[in-house]
Amino acid sequence: MSEISDWIRLTATPGIGCDAAKRLLHAFGLPASIFAANYSDLRQVVSERQAKALCLPPNTATQALIERTSLWCAESCNTVLTLADKNYPAQLLEIPDPPTLLYIKGRAELLSKLSVAVVGSRNATAQGLVHAKQFSASLSMAGIVIVSGLALGIDAAAHQGGLEGAGSTIAVVGTGLDVIYPARNQALAHQIARQGCIVSEYPLGTLKWTHWARQFFREFKLHPFSSLQLVGAAPFSSIVLHLNSNHVDFSTAPLAAP
Repeated sequence: MSEISDWIRLTATPGIGCDAAKRLLHAFGLPASIFAANYSDLRQVVSERQAKALCLPPNTATQALIERTSLWCAESCNTVLTLADKNYPAQLLEIPDPPTLLYIKGRAELLSKLSVAVVGSRNATAQGLVHAKQFSASLSMAGIVIVSGLALGIDAAAHQGGLEGAGSTIAVVGTGLDVIYPARNQALAHQIARQGCIVSEYPLGTLKWTHWARQFFREFKLHPFSSLQLVGAAPFSSIVLHLNSNHVDFSTAPLAAP
């Protein structure tokens, strides 16, 4: 856990985002080497404010997060993957800002399988929900992993369908994995953790976002996890359609369903 502790400390350092972390890792190697570097060397890579923050010992909140994560990782089927981990999903390494850490609950091996993302409206019609579940179940029975965002509506139907087949399902969420949101999907989340996989780039304790920010995260981050996206029962104004019309340059093909 000591190596993971250094990674958590890096991501928790104020002002160090994905871009700065990537530059530091490229320059120094593993996080332990970053924290062993002197201020002058750090300034060659990051700003004065960032270098000073890296030279400070971890604060109380960071220490608490490290301890909390250590206890969480000791539980069955919980793991944290780093950018340097050989099991880190290869498709995520191809995007401009791959998450420095991935918190995973469940079957981590699903992240490397062929997958399809299914997303859509939280207020879908009964027909839309049936279609999403049936489509996802058929793909899962063919061994394809169903990826969605654990929201109400189409997401939940997609996960339910995915759980019916051998492909199973992955839930990509915008909270810490010790937080289940929305609460109405608690039973579904527990089932996914047992049979599939829940993944987040956010540390334990991260609470739910505003509706818009959460939706943007969900749709944007689902793209790199899948080979294809199906958008189901989404209103014209939906950000799902906005992101798919701009297509975020991830070389994956969006499809639409009623």
